[in-house]
Amino acid sequence: MTRYSKVSITLHWLMALMIIGNLAGGFLHDFVPREGGQRALVMDFHKSFGLTIIALTLFRLG
Repeated sequence: MTRYSKVSITLHWLMALMIIGNLAGGFLHDFVPREGGQRALVMDFHKSFGLTIIALTLFRLG
């Protein structure tokens, strides 16, 4: 049986957690108050996690 490397396993679980967090941030975005810039902060994290997930996906494919 072939085993994946520790880097592949770590990237897999890191990406899984980031995808779950990104989905939660997207769904909960409407419940964050607009005052104080909190909603903008949630959206900034959502965008940066999305771009990081894309970069890690391309890294894994390469």
